[in-house]
Amino acid sequence: MTALNAYARHGSCSYGPLAPERLRAILLGEPIVEPGDLARVEQALLETHRALAPRLAAELSLTVEALDARAVALVGLPLGATAVGAAGTASWAASGREPTA
Repeated sequence: MTALNAYARHGSCSYGPLAPERLRAILLGEPIVEPGDLARVEQALLETHRALAPRLAAELSLTVEALDARAVALVGLPLGATAVGAAGTASWAASGREPTA
């Protein structure tokens, strides 16, 4: 499975399907216009563990820094910021944002 597929699969968990092709387009700069896409993209980017970020960046021919910048532009936090585990917890704490329900 590609990293893109893993991110898209996780983004499809709670808010309906997120096709890998759609996620790719959004990460490469296409605007979010479909209802529900923001929730799916946020779930995909923030809850998928940060360890996959380098693979996703390589698949998209981006740097991890550029991918993080796109995540911040889209959802306000870097990749994996709310993922379960130390990396997600540390990213969330460093963001200064308060958790929301």
